[in-house]
Amino acid sequence: VAAAVAGLDDDTALDLLDDALRTGLVNETGLERYRFGHALVRATLLEELSTTRRVRTHRKIAETIEAQHAADLDPVVAELAFHYGEAAAAEPDRAVHYAVRAGEQAYDRSAVEDAVRWYAAALEHVEPEPETAGLRVELLTELGRAEWVAGIGDGVGHLREAARLARTHGLVVPMANALLISTRTSFNQEQERDPEKVELLHFAMDALTEDPELRARVMASLAVELIFVGDVEGRNALLDEAREVAEQSDDPLTVAQVSAGVFNARPRASWSGAELRRDMALSERALACADQLSDTSELSAVLLQVAFNGATSGNGMALRDNARRLQEISEAKHSDVTHRMYLFLAPTIAVLDGQLVESEALSREQFEVWRRAGMAEAITYLATTTYAVRREQGRLAEVTPGWAGFLADHPGSASSAAAVAFGCVEAGDLDGAAERLSVAYDADLRAMPSDAGWPIAIGFWCEVAAAVRDRAAAAVLFDELVGLDGFQCGTGGILLGPVARLLALLEVVLDRPDDAFAHFDQSIEQSRVLESPVWEARCCLDAATAAADLGDLDRARRLLDDATTAIGTLTLPRLQTQAADVADRLTRA
Repeated sequence: VAAAVAGLDDDTALDLLDDALRTGLVNETGLERYRFGHALVRATLLEELSTTRRVRTHRKIAETIEAQHAADLDPVVAELAFHYGEAAAAEPDRAVHYAVRAGEQAYDRSAVEDAVRWYAAALEHVEPEPETAGLRVELLTELGRAEWVAGIGDGVGHLREAARLARTHGLVVPMANALLISTRTSFNQEQERDPEKVELLHFAMDALTEDPELRARVMASLAVELIFVGDVEGRNALLDEAREVAEQSDDPLTVAQVSAGVFNARPRASWSGAELRRDMALSERALACADQLSDTSELSAVLLQVAFNGATSGNGMALRDNARRLQEISEAKHSDVTHRMYLFLAPTIAVLDGQLVESEALSREQFEVWRRAGMAEAITYLATTTYAVRREQGRLAEVTPGWAGFLADHPGSASSAAAVAFGCVEAGDLDGAAERLSVAYDADLRAMPSDAGWPIAIGFWCEVAAAVRDRAAAAVLFDELVGLDGFQCGTGGILLGPVARLLALLEVVLDRPDDAFAHFDQSIEQSRVLESPVWEARCCLDAATAAADLGDLDRARRLLDDATTAIGTLTLPRLQTQAADVADRLTRA
């Protein structure tokens, strides 16, 4: 290459290089390959070139490499992108072409940070003119996608810029594609709303009447954004229509992205066993589709869905197997987005397993990784997992004031209200818990925000109603929850155990002991299938307490033995205290 660029024959070039070798200006690194002896040598020689000469030389180098590798340019795309990039003043089209190809190569081999660099370089070579709008939308979208996946840069900002530019120039499909890349992992409607994105998604949805599959993907994304404006009916309608399209679609991306929208945005208060099973079936199909896409980001999102569905349905093997697959992909591909998805699950699994120290460490790692990626939900999931850990440690008093402070600033947060009330129960302040439950009951427990915090709210209100023996509240909560009998109650960062256990606690208050013990037995078995010694022990101990209250001491002793066996050598202070209290009571009986 050097000989061709210099206009010399090979022998003459070698003679000159031998002279340079003897002076130490260059070093030989392989057959017909050399490098400068020091970076200062290269920098000095570059400074001696005029701008015109430097651009012409880079262009000539690129053209020579291009000619020598014309049969297969793939191995030298990055070199061509560099040299044509340095010669962009003379060859802007080729500079963009090869920077894009280098970005595609880097993205495909999971070198996403390199992809960010190449797409940013390509964008710099494009003048902001009306005739380049389509190209700039494409480059902003690819840059934003790479930044989103890598968790660096301003991916959300670049994607929004792409959507605005596409709308201005009537490019509806590129606009929709840009809007669909960055999605929120929903939690509660107290989070900041994004009216611009809602308006852009509405515009795209209305304009895509001739493309039902892309329109369905937009509808699913819009449903997620409607969480934060409290539009429950609008969410359900969008998700039902999008799911109908996805169920009939043969497009893998449509199935995967609609399933993700359904998973994140389905109003929790509208959940029923039948609806959940239908949504979960779509997730299973989405997993097969995502495997066809060769897109780590899409696959990771679906693996997260299927894993969490395993938790919700009480399938401990599915939960752990899919989480393990996320971890393996993250390690093999060095994928930040996959690592983020794995860290969504790992702290919760550790709590289920009774590994409280590990859960806390994983939760803090999740917070740092999600915060670096600019994800607003980072603090939310740190809070929920920390609450779960402190519960098992018997240390809820340490975190309840923080939840109370959040509740003071966000009085509409039903999950925070319930968590604070349950903190009162754990601290022995039953009067305070009863007062808070009374306020929630008067405000209508059926009207709690139907967001991802709903399982926390209803789960802890059930615990509180059982603890303070509030029959009126127990009756309402039972009716709200019974449709999910057979599932686990939980959301991001925290599981509250089998719904059957919560129903049993309420049935004790409602003086239906036979129904209560049937549900307790189901909850124990469901906890074993979930492979959670923590929840197996808690279900056994709650059932043992109920049996002791009814004077069925033999049943209580058997359940206590089962709880002790489940705890084994684990360090679970809250459960061990509860077991000791039950044992003491049975000893005195």
